[in-house]
Amino acid sequence: MVLIFVAFGLLASAIVTNKILLYALSPELLVGVRMIVASFFLLLYSYFQPQHRISIALFKRYFSLLCIIALFTTFFPSNLKAYALAHMPSSKMAFFGTLDPFVAALGSYVLYNERLSIQKWLGLGIGFLGMLVLIFTSSPLEQSLRAFSVISYPEIAAFFAIVISRFGWILAQDLLKKNIVGPVQINILTMFMGGLLSLVVAFQRAQTTVIPLTHAPLTILTTPPLSLISPFNQLIGFLLYTIIMGNMLGYTLYAKVLKHYSATFIALSGFSIPLMVHLLGWLFLGEQLSFVFFCACGITFSGLLLFFFDERSSNIKSLQ
Repeated sequence: MVLIFVAFGLLASAIVTNKILLYALSPELLVGVRMIVASFFLLLYSYFQPQHRISIALFKRYFSLLCIIALFTTFFPSNLKAYALAHMPSSKMAFFGTLDPFVAALGSYVLYNERLSIQKWLGLGIGFLGMLVLIFTSSPLEQSLRAFSVISYPEIAAFFAIVISRFGWILAQDLLKKNIVGPVQINILTMFMGGLLSLVVAFQRAQTTVIPLTHAPLTILTTPPLSLISPFNQLIGFLLYTIIMGNMLGYTLYAKVLKHYSATFIALSGFSIPLMVHLLGWLFLGEQLSFVFFCACGITFSGLLLFFFDERSSNIKSLQ
């Protein structure tokens, strides 16, 4: 039980760290550097673990499919999330991740014609109602980037990052279930390919300028002990933290947790991530605690409970 919240705590802290890094790096550059370095660390790990090494023949055979998977699991979602995170409160961006079970259900309905009960549709409706509540409380920066009505471009980016990522992982799961590649192998490949493309885009758009973190409006950087560290070393330290604790350790623990707990429990306990980010954002980023945020989380959590209780009841009936 403790392990699952350790994993979610690391992922939450990585989101806050990425928010700090986005004051210094463009979204494309941050994604590119983070993914390339993380894939290098994983490749180094696979060198000492022969069972995780990548077969050149397998890479050539599935190259086209792996490129598509890298685009939809890493390149598009990571860049959309980074753009959204740079332009909205960190906890709001994390909140969109809790909509993944609803997006997965809608994807199965559209792609595989899986039927949804009235209770599940009601759960979906309540879940997205929570999102709408949060959308109506936009920051001044989001309001300046409004696309239409009350919806901003960062909110659209955060939502479609979830949709695109879900489609990508459907493709990836097919390879994983057939044991064509393992989790470590597919992470190495998708992170490297997605990161490399992000760097190409960053250089093409001339988004490679590194702004010193001293320019960031964050009190944490100008008070001890961080004020005693040079801006360059601060940047390297934050990068290493988000790569090692977030990309590698956090997701490794998350994968381990998946083997021991049900998908329902993980989805429900996953609500701790935006709540942790909300607290960490208040402590380290100077973001405001929001009663509306907690209301939105409560509404969406209610929809998730309704959705999964119906699924559990259906599974019990099928076993009788």
